[in-house]
Amino acid sequence: MALGALALALAGCGGGDPGPRVTRLTAGGVDVAMRLQPWDGSRGRVVATLTPERGFHLYGADLPVGGLGGVGQRTRVTVGGALARTGRQRVDARVRLLRVTGVARPLPVYPEGPIRVTVPVRRARDGRATVSLSYGACSRDSCQVPVVGRRVAVDVP
Repeated sequence: MALGALALALAGCGGGDPGPRVTRLTAGGVDVAMRLQPWDGSRGRVVATLTPERGFHLYGADLPVGGLGGVGQRTRVTVGGALARTGRQRVDARVRLLRVTGVARPLPVYPEGPIRVTVPVRRARDGRATVSLSYGACSRDSCQVPVVGRRVAVDVP
């Protein structure tokens, strides 16, 4: 799916705003929903929910760069521009090992189904920000094309 230039308007509370806006995209066999929540005008968290296709698992965040023997893409959410990270990325699932047909070593993956990645952030300056996504998904029999450094433009309220 061609994503083109996505703009993510991250809204805070108050002023009659209905709440955080969610940006959705699909790439590499994974549906992604992102939002900034809570946001007080200067601090908050980028929350990305990644949902792979049925039967697929997302690779662990601690997978080495380049994967294991060239297989796998670690799950990573980073920020830049008007947003700066204030702490470590957290994932709401525990890694387990999965044997994939044709791969010599078991791969560290999250359990089948959605995971939530949270990155604490603060406003670093006025203007636009970017959220960069990297991830890959595999099943016991196959792997999806990984997404590496997919950048999403972000308007920070």
